[in-house]
Amino acid sequence: MTNVVAFDNESTWNTNKLTRRFAALGSNAQSGAYLMFPPELVILAELWPELHGQPILELGVGGGRLVPFLSLLTDRYVALDWSHPLVVAAKQAHPTSDIRHGDARNLGAFPDASFKFVLFSYNGTDHIPYEDRGKVLDEVFRVVEPGGYFAFSTHNLNSLHGELRGVYKRRRLDLSPNLIQTGVRIARWAVGSAQVYAKHRRLRSAEHSGEGYAIVNDTAAHALLTCYVDPRVQCDALRHSGFVQPSVFGLDGRPGSVDSDDAWLHFLVKKPAETERASS
Repeated sequence: MTNVVAFDNESTWNTNKLTRRFAALGSNAQSGAYLMFPPELVILAELWPELHGQPILELGVGGGRLVPFLSLLTDRYVALDWSHPLVVAAKQAHPTSDIRHGDARNLGAFPDASFKFVLFSYNGTDHIPYEDRGKVLDEVFRVVEPGGYFAFSTHNLNSLHGELRGVYKRRRLDLSPNLIQTGVRIARWAVGSAQVYAKHRRLRSAEHSGEGYAIVNDTAAHALLTCYVDPRVQCDALRHSGFVQPSVFGLDGRPGSVDSDDAWLHFLVKKPAETERASS
């Protein structure tokens, strides 16, 4: 099962369609057309005084959506993504930024306590095999300096209300006044829809649930296996890796709770400072 999850998600994230989609988000961010999600804005506003000028690591940079905003905070910014095409696209959009190919499960390129703040946005953790999520937390804990912070978002198991089966969603078809162009678009739409539906059918067998999580055939983004996690289980995993003070934010940016049924939840946690460890 794990091999199916890892293989299919990685192949999907390296497709031209997803690359174009996330590259567009990165380029739109430069013009301000695609801003931060409310919880990201709240978290960065809260931490701004502490993070200004400090080293920051962004995991899952995608097309570079947050690069302009994080670059305002510091000139000590590094970003990673495991998709080679997205790294290329992000570098093209932000040629002066330090954007690299890498895997959040292995941050061996960075020494211990390298960053004041690590951000893994847009539910990037949810497309990693569930059993590997702890590796991400452990690696992030290692590279965050004592007193530093980690923020990330994840799909919320509560939002499924017990329905663990993915539902196929047809791709959008944009028509054109030009008949030839419309014909071309219909042909491309038909081929693309058939490919996505075939993958959707193939991934159904990979759907499963466990204690506090579910792997769902999420077709909203070109057929991906997506991990939904119980917020209580997520908080326990964060504490197990050594983080403290977990804060939960809803989609509107307001403080949330482990009982929320928002589709996504954002978490902010802290790595204890040496003095905090000594007193605990």
